Amino acid sequence: MSWITSYQPGQDKSNSSSKIIEWNLIFVHPSLDSRGKELAVKAIRLQQGASKANSRRFKDPLIIVNRKRIQKLVGGVSAAILCAASLSPVSGADAPAAAAEAEGRTLVVKDVDGKPHQPLVNDGQKATALFFVLHDCPLANSCAPEINRIVADYKARGVRSFLVYVEDDLSRKVARKHAREFGYTCPVLLDHGQKLMRFARVTVSPEVAVLSPENESLYRGRIDDRLADRGKQRVSPTRRDLREALDEILAGKPVAVPLTKAVGCYLPTSEHKKQNES
Repeated sequence: MSWITSYQPGQDKSNSSSKIIEWNLIFVHPSLDSRGKELAVKAIRLQQGASKANSRRFKDPLIIVNRKRIQKLVGGVSAAILCAASLSPVSGADAPAAAAEAEGRTLVVKDVDGKPHQPLVNDGQKATALFFVLHDCPLANSCAPEINRIVADYKARGVRSFLVYVEDDLSRKVARKHAREFGYTCPVLLDHGQKLMRFARVTVSPEVAVLSPENESLYRGRIDDRLADRGKQRVSPTRRDLREALDEILAGKPVAVPLTKAVGCYLPTSEHKKQNES
């Protein structure tokens, strides 16, 4: 789990390059993504709002990103130890985020045969790969053979995989027919309501999200670079981003490139659908 620790003003921190005099200093684990930072800031806001001892107003923290050094958030906040996962809420004062985490872990999504699955539950896997697709996206369909190869190659190594259709109006019958035509061997889920899609924060078909057993975002983006751009495809990929990320995860190493740009068909959202219908 990613973590954030803040120190009281005046506390001795001899290893810090900055003297702590008036402001608290919050160290952020380098793997914490932008969503984790947002949740952390929200928790800090809530904590300060509940503190009668602190009379100063909270100011948005200054975020300094440096992969070679510890990231810093500087702000006038009360001391606390806050926990935040990349795709999970901050523990402690952030009750709404904690509720979202609980909802995620109990999320039940049915597959094309009507069987329920809980893709965000820790079932002993080393990582979970979620492949998000639209059934009528030709770019996603062209990736089906490589998706199946990755599922087979990494299953024995402890990676759990799901294919996820995100269309709200896709029937089980059509989805089941499509999954069989393309030979998908992992569980194929119907994400009606798009809760899984929003949790993973994917926007393109095909796009993959790799989560830790604690639902931290370990990798998100393209499968490989064969789809160079819309209308441009390489015969063979020059980078196999997902495989490289999975190999690093299974070796206990941080993912060198945890975020890549996926190329494909934009995923529809419930909001867009409502706007088109109005």
